[in-house]
Amino acid sequence: MQLSDAALLTINLNMKQILIPFKENADIPEAHLYALKVCNSATSWHYKKLFYNLKNEILKKYGHEADYDLQTIKKPCHSCNGKGVFKCHWKLPETCWSCLGDGVYQTKKVVLKRYLLNGAIFHEPIGELFGGKIKVFDTYEDYYPTFKYELFNGKIVNEIQGLIKHETIDLNATWSFYYLLWNYNREEFYKSITHNVNYCQTRTKYKLKKMLKKANPLKVFADFLKVKPQQLEQIDDLPF
Repeated sequence: MQLSDAALLTINLNMKQILIPFKENADIPEAHLYALKVCNSATSWHYKKLFYNLKNEILKKYGHEADYDLQTIKKPCHSCNGKGVFKCHWKLPETCWSCLGDGVYQTKKVVLKRYLLNGAIFHEPIGELFGGKIKVFDTYEDYYPTFKYELFNGKIVNEIQGLIKHETIDLNATWSFYYLLWNYNREEFYKSITHNVNYCQTRTKYKLKKMLKKANPLKVFADFLKVKPQQLEQIDDLPF
């Protein structure tokens, strides 16, 4: 597939969202699930927010709702480093006035909606739990988010303490995100790679544009992001 400069730098607003249908007995192809897990396990990368939007779209369309989990996140007190007491070399330790001795600055209880996708569990945070109500996003007023409280009577399956830790998978998260967009939202795919190209230095930008005219964009960015062939062994439907 060849891309002209115009195709690369201009989003085709008439292009419809492309979604993959069910395949055999799986909800989505296993290669797509693999890429989803790669992005989900990444700790810090540029497209993380956009990935979560795509992830939620995939879960809503192909996943199976499976009740809720409750996640409790405790933020340690910075005044006493979570110890609950101040220690000074010239006097006896005293109770931290900020956390009153428990070492916790703030406790959040977040309701996570559970989805089963190809037999794996994924979560979508839907809001903080306060008593029998959840605090959810409502709208923006003067650029500031506003929230509303809704009754919650869902079934809590598990209680999770702290952040959820995912096993890191050896594949570039940005490329995995591009791969998912290629299969699920082709318009957003071209928008994202255009953004990436535009923020490169002049020489790199010229090189990428030249490469994109000759090869499939997924192949181009696999080379650009130095994705090793052995890391793509789980991806069985590559367009190159």
